[in-house]
Amino acid sequence: MAQILTWDIKYTPTEQPWSVVRCESRKTIEDYLTTGSVILLHPDRFGEHRLFFILVRMRMPQTAIAVIGGEHDLPELIDNVVPEGIEDYIRSKMVCEVGVENPRHDIAVAESFLRGCDSPKLLLIFDMDGTLVRSDGFTYEAMKLGFEQVYREEGIERSVPSYEELIPRLGLGKGSVYRHFLPETSHHREDDLRNLVRANIRELLESGEGDLFPGVETMLNGLLNHCGITMALVSNSPAGYFYSVVERFRLERFFKAILCLGDRPSKTKSDMIREMQERFNPLRTVMVGDRYIDIDSGKECGCYTIGCAYGFGLEGELDSADRVIERFDQIAFLIKE
Repeated sequence: MAQILTWDIKYTPTEQPWSVVRCESRKTIEDYLTTGSVILLHPDRFGEHRLFFILVRMRMPQTAIAVIGGEHDLPELIDNVVPEGIEDYIRSKMVCEVGVENPRHDIAVAESFLRGCDSPKLLLIFDMDGTLVRSDGFTYEAMKLGFEQVYREEGIERSVPSYEELIPRLGLGKGSVYRHFLPETSHHREDDLRNLVRANIRELLESGEGDLFPGVETMLNGLLNHCGITMALVSNSPAGYFYSVVERFRLERFFKAILCLGDRPSKTKSDMIREMQERFNPLRTVMVGDRYIDIDSGKECGCYTIGCAYGFGLEGELDSADRVIERFDQIAFLIKE
């Protein structure tokens, strides 16, 4: 049976044969921590070591963590328990120990990375679509409806571009995807098509379409108030679309600065990354994105680059990234090279 670890919590088992370790520091927690542990925390201890306990839950999902007699904003990961409910909580969470490969080392590595290793100032710059936001579904539907209407009005007898034709062309900041799929005789309808798609996207977003990728909200919340880390959002999107998505998912709550190509129409993604670096003057910058433009732009600006394989990029597109992740929460477990 796994250990019950308490930190600044008064708890004595009644008739249950549970082993309780009264911890006096985070070091004691780390020494006794195993998969399946039940950790009971004073609210202040959780507040002081928030990121560490978030990483414990993400790396060791069978470990239960509860803040006793306090409230916090991560109920999907860390439980809230009233003092009189401790016994019932432990009974509901106790599991047999399941071995994992050195999880405490992974957590230490993750925290070191997120603290910027030896750097006191780390700037994390994120792309939006395909990195944080699963936008391909509503974006393709909006574009499909727009193309259908313009094709119909123009008497164009061709099939609407497929998902595979449209989505990989987005987010690269290269020319107009609309003009590419309009016959030359209908190029004058490009702005009409663009406005139709924007209106369709707004309507779909207002109806609740789209989602963040799994783990995004939890991980960004964990990083939000972490000492030494600043987060920024940079996208090649047009301004109308960008701010509609930001508003839909309330992304502004996570970032000290947000910027899109629509705000800087004569600039490139590299220019926007440099603008963020000049603004925050970090000792180290990490660029996170799902397309080659994110990786190439990051490298051009001296960033450590993380490619998101779950996004919208094509096979081999992220080969030059320093690291490639299959899930967003794996950002936490990268080792500085």
